[in-house]
Amino acid sequence: MRSGYFQNGEQTGEWTTYDKNGDVYKITTMKPKAKQGAADPPSEAAAGG
Repeated sequence: MRSGYFQNGEQTGEWTTYDKNGDVYKITTMKPKAKQGAADPPSEAAAGG
């Protein structure tokens, strides 16, 4: 089982994974994924130019 937080529908911050006994197994720091949008136009090579 895991516990953590979501921001804008994505996992973010520290997520704790527990084993079957409920003991902490590991802690993972999740970073928001970079999204492509109007602020990130495709490069000329990707656009076929």
